[in-house]
Amino acid sequence: MISKIRPAEKIVKQVTTLASLPHETEFDSSVSGAWRFRLAVPRADIEEMLPALRIVTDIRKGDTPEEYGRAKTAFLKGVEDTGYAIVDLARQVSDVTIPSPKVKAEAASELEEVTEKNVEATANALPGLQDLRGEWHGMIQATGGGDDAEFESPQPAEAVLFDIAGADWQWGPYSVEHVEAQGAANASDGLKLKRLELRSDAASLSVMGAIGGESQDATFALRDLPAPLAGKLIGPLLPDKSLSDFPTIGGDLLIQGHLGGSVAKPEGEVMMRLREGRIGAVKLKSAEARAELNDSRRAEFEAEASPAEGTGLVRIAGTIPLPEAEDQSLAVDWRVREQGMTLLTAFVPEVAEWQSGAAEMSLHVRGTPAAPVYDGVLEVRKARINSPLLSRPIYPANATVRIQRNTLYADDVEARSGKGIVRIKGAMPVLKPRRSGSGETWEGLVARADTAGGVKMTINGLDLRARNIYNGQLNANMVAKGTLTAPELSGELRFSRGTAFVQQQQTSPDEAPSQQAKSGTLSTKQDSRGVLAGILERAARANDPRHGEGAAPENELMTEKNLEKLQNLRLQGLKLVVGPEMSVVYPFVLNFGVAGELTIDGYVDAGHLKPNGTLQFERGDVNLVATQIRLDRDHPNKIVFTPDQGLDPYVDVSFLGSDIRALIQGPASRWTDNLILTSSAQATPGEGDATLSPSEAARIFEGQLVESLLEQDGKIAFSNLASTTLNSLMPKIEAGGNVGKARWRLTAAPSLPGLLSLDPGMDPFSNTSQFTLGSEAEISFGDSLTATLSRNLDADEMRTQLSLMYKLTSKLRLQLKSLSASATRVLFEFSTKD
Repeated sequence: MISKIRPAEKIVKQVTTLASLPHETEFDSSVSGAWRFRLAVPRADIEEMLPALRIVTDIRKGDTPEEYGRAKTAFLKGVEDTGYAIVDLARQVSDVTIPSPKVKAEAASELEEVTEKNVEATANALPGLQDLRGEWHGMIQATGGGDDAEFESPQPAEAVLFDIAGADWQWGPYSVEHVEAQGAANASDGLKLKRLELRSDAASLSVMGAIGGESQDATFALRDLPAPLAGKLIGPLLPDKSLSDFPTIGGDLLIQGHLGGSVAKPEGEVMMRLREGRIGAVKLKSAEARAELNDSRRAEFEAEASPAEGTGLVRIAGTIPLPEAEDQSLAVDWRVREQGMTLLTAFVPEVAEWQSGAAEMSLHVRGTPAAPVYDGVLEVRKARINSPLLSRPIYPANATVRIQRNTLYADDVEARSGKGIVRIKGAMPVLKPRRSGSGETWEGLVARADTAGGVKMTINGLDLRARNIYNGQLNANMVAKGTLTAPELSGELRFSRGTAFVQQQQTSPDEAPSQQAKSGTLSTKQDSRGVLAGILERAARANDPRHGEGAAPENELMTEKNLEKLQNLRLQGLKLVVGPEMSVVYPFVLNFGVAGELTIDGYVDAGHLKPNGTLQFERGDVNLVATQIRLDRDHPNKIVFTPDQGLDPYVDVSFLGSDIRALIQGPASRWTDNLILTSSAQATPGEGDATLSPSEAARIFEGQLVESLLEQDGKIAFSNLASTTLNSLMPKIEAGGNVGKARWRLTAAPSLPGLLSLDPGMDPFSNTSQFTLGSEAEISFGDSLTATLSRNLDADEMRTQLSLMYKLTSKLRLQLKSLSASATRVLFEFSTKD
């Protein structure tokens, strides 16, 4: 610490010496005062000057260099005395108490949590003044106190003259090759710059004139500044926004302007031009903006941009009053034409990308900022739009939408994507209508009548392809009411003939110990169940052939920021129908068939949604590398949502494997606490002494893994490896339907024979005859009779299995099983539960 203070001490001594010498001939004769000094530096590091600047600030407040010296001596003496006391106290504390591992873990966890918050808070902040590095030279001359004022005058009139230059400055990640500043500053007139210039590579900044006084008159120019660098500098100045909300902007910026008025009421104008620019993936032919703040406290602006390809533009112009302006009238006009639509869709690339078509859009805003009035129209004809959310492009898209006195009218909107079609028609207010004291006008009554039915939307056979979320068909019949800024959605949504993906939580190796430390020491039961609950995640990593190459990218829509934007959307009795032919998939691990209905109310927020309904699991299996367990068809297998529990439904599912049976009955958030494992030989899970502990179940899984992957001599069993691992990666073909009261399902999947049975001189994948087709057929007549016939590859031979289940009474069932390699078995199952 002392070594860091020495450069400042040296500068202070130099300041004191220069101030004490008679330099009247070196000062401006028109500037004098009770105190003055002149600092001439032939060469110095900028970081050495920062402590001296703090000292000058203290001197401005009335302190003297002598007081600084006495304070420094007292401070160092106090630090030295306190240091001895702290060392002695630390020895005594360490002798008496030694922190336990748990305490250390909790302390490390708290420190890590605080560090994460600090890193998150400062991630977008600009570097501090202490991060400034570089060389400088020049002269600084300061006077203050007035002609006859005393040194300790409470209101000194300071004046500073400076002529400095620097080179190779570094401010965090930003570098400046050359700096030059000449001018003067005082408390009354502010800063007067004769010259201020900064250069970094091809970019340069020049400022000249008076800034900060009662009469400002300055010009500035910023040339060839890379647009991404400007975003990094401006980003920390936007606390309520994130740069991720905006598309990437490329090109070089030219900014010129003039600053006038006063500090209390500034005026000025600015011009900005983007050369060789682009917004997202759209290249620009031109982009220019101008703005002016006049003495009436009104801001006038105009901006225009056009894409490099095709004809079209985006233009916005208008006048916005500041809160202190006497005239609060508002006037903004916005126009988009033809290929200018590409610039709008560049802001939402995760949703849409405009390709071609005719488009004309205009929007006019009048009234006041407190009560704006919107009017406009949108005409789109034969448009082609690509969307990463759809399997095929949108073509043709035709729309006629208008806004008339704050009421949105969707006169005719129709878009097609493959065989899917979307139609929208109706009206709704843009803002919540305001009633005057004299009652509602005729125009307001007409608008209310027009919007009574809301905006109706129908979707038929639309194929969605939302990556890592949902692939399948969407049908909808919905009505939107409320306002455009706070809509209320009702109707019906149907997801069918598709797959919904359960996303895997990505946990880095460094996070696992910290999470354990945050939760403290776990009990044996909780720890064992936690290990058992991790089987699914470990199985996913083992079965995923891409593991080790980086996780698959998550969908850009399912981000916390995007979900927060939907919090104004309210659902009112929205009916969500799942099925038919709907699957829920945890990649490479589980695949369930789901059907059911839910009714959802509340705002789109995890804490406010109130679903009500039941989802049934019609089929499903879980692949644990060497072990496969399936849903027990004799069990209800359902998830029940209630409004009181929100998004934490009650789970009631049962799995059945070759050696083990699993039953989960309880809230989804605590499914591991409600997991009951029993032997498959036991008819009813959870009863008797056959209940398995998590460690016993883990040993069963481990034994099956060893038997599957190892021969008796300990060598790897390639034949079993092929049939267990590769089969899970091959595609499956599933079909099903209803005939009267009977329900049927057919599943077929290719199987690869054991590698040891193949000809070693041939490529095992060169001949499709090496593959066999495993299949399974099932016919059900309600819940009374179920017949299943399966033919699958087991090692090097095909095995056929026939299973017949007949429900004699509500508590007695007859089950017949026949295997091609063993005798037929007949079982009677009795349960006290219906």
